[in-house]
Amino acid sequence: MTKIYVIRHGETEGNIYARLSGFYDTHLTSRGKMQADALEDRFKDIHIDAVYSSSRVRAVQTAQAAVRGKGLEVKIYPRISECNLGDWDNDNWGHIEYLDYDEVLTYRKMPPKWRARYSEPFEDLKARMTGAVMDLASEHDGQTIMIVSHGHAIRALLCKVLDVPDDKVAELGFGGNTAVSLLNVENGEISAEYVRDCSHLEGKLDKFGEPLYNPAQSKGSGAAVNVYCESMDIDKYADFYISCKKAALGDVDEKAALENIKKKSLANRENILVCKDGDRPVGVVELDTRKDAEHGYGWIEFYYIDEAYRNPRSAMHPFGHVIQYYRTINRVELRWKTKGLTEDEIRFLESRDLYIVSRDENGVTFGYDLYM
Repeated sequence: MTKIYVIRHGETEGNIYARLSGFYDTHLTSRGKMQADALEDRFKDIHIDAVYSSSRVRAVQTAQAAVRGKGLEVKIYPRISECNLGDWDNDNWGHIEYLDYDEVLTYRKMPPKWRARYSEPFEDLKARMTGAVMDLASEHDGQTIMIVSHGHAIRALLCKVLDVPDDKVAELGFGGNTAVSLLNVENGEISAEYVRDCSHLEGKLDKFGEPLYNPAQSKGSGAAVNVYCESMDIDKYADFYISCKKAALGDVDEKAALENIKKKSLANRENILVCKDGDRPVGVVELDTRKDAEHGYGWIEFYYIDEAYRNPRSAMHPFGHVIQYYRTINRVELRWKTKGLTEDEIRFLESRDLYIVSRDENGVTFGYDLYM
């Protein structure tokens, strides 16, 4: 018999910025790293003969933490990587909901019938994950191994192991970050001792005093309004842009402001972004891609979002867009100077891995490590 611990990776940027991460290589957050560290404690007295990880960095980082101190090399095994989400991959949930709402409902309510263009069908994913587990079990007969994979991929595997019917797959959810399942493989059959256990996180807090485990997380996306960004059509949204600037800054030279963003948009369309809920504009992000480019920085020059969207989830979604964009043009650090924040708001931003670079009477400059 082969014993196999199947583990989901820790919390990622995609989890908190509402971006879909299948093949896309999103990073662990600081909370995700703490969750992975908790796996080290869980497995410190458990013998592991080999550890395999998906090819995605979030899984590799989790696997390395889980077997820290055991002298094991984490072996990359692409067959246990996440489902290819096709055209949805690395897009924002809000954007996908706007473009393809019916298919989003299918994904959330009946995953086996979900079909995004170029994506991996659920039955294919199930076969891939099951075959990978069977082959690893054969290679390690009589041993105990660990594999670190992903929420959708593990769910497909567990549907096979637990014989979950198609109309019940959505109820299974994704499991919490770093959830552990223990499978036994014997005589060509897979059985489960337990599934998606997060007891190693219970009672543990992050550096801001927040629980490392949120049971609601395992139910999947969709609980809050998902805001997305797109390049702004200046002519279409000129009045909205001015209204945002006035709401944030008071009096504004409208003519000069519009001339400035037209000039910036001509230089780089990504410099001026409109934040949207469906087809409704709800905010503005201005970037300055030229400032400090020689130092590898990417700046947010201005960010405003409607008060109705200033909640811990929706207000952070535009950052996911900006983070991804600056990575594509090879910046190493995001910078943003703002003012008027309360201490609670500053603390919240720090809990999302922004850190204070400087602080004076003119405001706070935050940084974000794009390759943490």
